[in-house]
Amino acid sequence: MSTLIIVLLLGLGVTAYLYGVAVCKGAQLVRVEKSQALSALLFALLWFVCGLSAGYFLAHVLLRFEVTARTYPINGMISLLIFAILSLRMFIEGFRNSPVAEERMDEKEFFRMVVRLCLSIGVQVFLTGFAMGLLEVSFREILAAMGIFPILGILAGLRTGYFYGYWQRIWAYFVGGLLVLAGDIALICALY
Repeated sequence: MSTLIIVLLLGLGVTAYLYGVAVCKGAQLVRVEKSQALSALLFALLWFVCGLSAGYFLAHVLLRFEVTARTYPINGMISLLIFAILSLRMFIEGFRNSPVAEERMDEKEFFRMVVRLCLSIGVQVFLTGFAMGLLEVSFREILAAMGIFPILGILAGLRTGYFYGYWQRIWAYFVGGLLVLAGDIALICALY
């Protein structure tokens, strides 16, 4: 199976998860000015690119200095484990169905909320870049699927949550978990 398909499945899974997280935040917004939304999304895009790059760079340093050998399937197994844990986390979030604070926040809180959102998912973004680096996937493919799609997912989630509330977040978590699990299964088929 093509690595592009695997990367797209994983990227769409991460996007669905972030959509679910952003829906909850969007349901709390009173109103957001366009300039504030643009600056927050640029920050999120920069955060994603830096997180993916750092994970990818660390994996390539380990491969270059042969800390992890390319001839053993250990790199694939580590990547499979990382994506399985991310998928499991999405399913747990969906089953947990934790309540969302329904009070509305003003536009001054919006940028801080986006920063908190990015910080809370920073480890997952780093691990995703690390796993893709271990698999030696092209960095352009990773940026396309895991850098741009999640930002669009956050934007769509904030907008949807603002207009329709947060009820669809559970389905987003399950769909995201299923897509990451499908990407993990495709990765298993490609490795073995």
